[in-house]
Amino acid sequence: MASIMKRGNTYSVRYNYKDHAGKPCKGWETFKTKAEAQERKITVEKELLDGTFLVPDTMTVEEMLYKWIPIQSSKHKWSPKTYTQSVAMVQNLIVPYIGKRKVQDLRTYDIEQFYATLSQTPCGQYVHGEKQELTENQKKRLLSSTSIHEVHTLLKTAFSYAVDWDLIHKSPTPREAPKINTEERTIWDERTMLAALQTIENPALHLAVHMSMILSLREGEILGLQPGDLDFDAADGRGTISVNKALQRADKVALSKIDPTQIYHTFPDRREGSKSSLILKRTKTKKSNRILYMTKPLKEELLAWLEKMKQDEQNAPEKYSNCGQLFRLPDGLPIAPDVLTKWYRMWRAEHPEFEKIVFHGLRHSSATYQLLQSGGDFKSVQGNTGHATATVLMDTYAHTQDKPRLELTEKIEADFFSMGVNHKPVDIVKAALEHAAKNNNNVVIIDTAGRLHIDEDMMAELQEIKANVEVHQTLLVVDAMTGQDAVNVAKEFDEKIGVDGVILSKMDGDTRGGAALSVKAVTGKPILFVSTGEKLTDIEQFHPDRMANRILGMGDVLTLIDKVAEANLDMDADKEKEMTARLKKGKFDFEDYLESMSQMKKLGGLSSILGMMPGTGIKASDLEGVIDEKQIARMEAIVLSMTPAERKDPKLLNPSRKHRIAKGAGVDIAVVNRFIKQFEQAQKTMKQLPGRMGGFGGRKGKFKFPF
Repeated sequence: MASIMKRGNTYSVRYNYKDHAGKPCKGWETFKTKAEAQERKITVEKELLDGTFLVPDTMTVEEMLYKWIPIQSSKHKWSPKTYTQSVAMVQNLIVPYIGKRKVQDLRTYDIEQFYATLSQTPCGQYVHGEKQELTENQKKRLLSSTSIHEVHTLLKTAFSYAVDWDLIHKSPTPREAPKINTEERTIWDERTMLAALQTIENPALHLAVHMSMILSLREGEILGLQPGDLDFDAADGRGTISVNKALQRADKVALSKIDPTQIYHTFPDRREGSKSSLILKRTKTKKSNRILYMTKPLKEELLAWLEKMKQDEQNAPEKYSNCGQLFRLPDGLPIAPDVLTKWYRMWRAEHPEFEKIVFHGLRHSSATYQLLQSGGDFKSVQGNTGHATATVLMDTYAHTQDKPRLELTEKIEADFFSMGVNHKPVDIVKAALEHAAKNNNNVVIIDTAGRLHIDEDMMAELQEIKANVEVHQTLLVVDAMTGQDAVNVAKEFDEKIGVDGVILSKMDGDTRGGAALSVKAVTGKPILFVSTGEKLTDIEQFHPDRMANRILGMGDVLTLIDKVAEANLDMDADKEKEMTARLKKGKFDFEDYLESMSQMKKLGGLSSILGMMPGTGIKASDLEGVIDEKQIARMEAIVLSMTPAERKDPKLLNPSRKHRIAKGAGVDIAVVNRFIKQFEQAQKTMKQLPGRMGGFGGRKGKFKFPF
């Protein structure tokens, strides 16, 4: 089937094969040594015998890529922007370097060397496939790691097609993609967003920025809106916005290559001979189609904007050309993305007091704020932002979750380990364990991002972690507010991942405690902890009997006693005796009040305490509207604004002192007067308590309230 022939100082392996059309052909390959030739002879004979022989092909990388692009574009319904960017990447970043190489000759080493070359290549070295003359400053601006990563992604997909086409047996692209050295995006917090919005005078720009900040909309989605997408009466008058289109400027060549069903409308060219067109197209992904709720200020601004457009048309009907879009110029023509960007840049230049971010950065700021406010609920935020999957959202914004976690670890005096978002979860976990070992940490908590059991990719992340790392205990945190669905989630996670216990959050909102009662019965896994609020003190060990008492309206005195005991442990014994003695005498000053507030905080606040009292029949969450914890904080601020002498002797509080205290606490003088009067009444009540209750204290171990 194959033979070896010596030719001078080399050895040739000769063999017969059939091409793709079945035509008999002869092939030969040359080697420097006889041993190499013999090894290849054995391999060729085996491949010819079992049908795995790769027919020699002269197709170059350039030919393969230009054959692949139309197929990929049609299959995945590329947008004009994606098509244009992909062609530019092939023309300028791939073909000049490896375009002439045969596909079958490329090895993984060649691709890795190609990536290394790109890392030292200036931006704009090639434009439309032609090499450019760059200035010295331009040469210093090298291609970003993100660009190289995008090249890798394109080649990986293209070479997978080459495998399917029997050009190669295996893709030469490296298993691991080039690392992205991303800097954390500059974003604005809520206060900055509102402050910036107040400085924008251009009404169209103001509305666009407002919508991006509030609704996390993309620039094209904002400009793609039409008046018919607004429903001011929906959601019980709140109003909704339907996002299902996007406005985009696209290259005309790209438009001729893509699926025409993606384009709703092509607007007339403003400039003769333009190489691009303004188009109204489908949104980026199916998930991008969504319904968003208006806020009251946004609703008012939208109504005012519609009225403005009506006035523009009435003022010059002969010059007005209604384009049908929500965002129009005074003449009725659509506002193009480049125009909006120009306005935004002009505003940004006029207001250097705000940290510079691009227009798209407003969307990132909005999404980050939503994630922080939702406690990292990626799935719900995904519904607002329109990301294709929760995984994509996590890859982009996972860093936002580090801030609250870092703050939490500082409160409990624990170490915090983070590696950013450009690493596989399993690698982060391994690195965290190494870090813990070096720093003598004997407990490591791996806090994974929230996910749904139906998301296979994200579930695979957890399975990979458990397969590669020894995990001593796996705890599942389930939202009790989801009711019976919490049971289904727990069951699915246990089957796919394996859990050792369950933590039920938001138990204060679960009226019947159905989730708590069902999770154990269905999964067989114990409920270890429950949370009844957002504070650290709101996390409790789960006791079935105590939870049953709460559900039945019988309170939870045992838990309350436990909390009081813990709080009293922190109180100095002499100080406790002194305070008890003062209460026996009916004396209670502002210093005692501060101490009581401190102890009450340790118990989780007044609402938490009342929620555990028997006979109330109400949950702590129901008390939030009745008990204003902020009001209690203001009272504490009033006391802290007093001098030590004033706290000991309230009789010193004359009008001038009260005005000073009000100013220091940041409240009105009437609030101070009302608080002092209420405190005096409380003092009178305290004097009567010893007689009515037979004195304080008494038997050893008698239950004491620290307030």
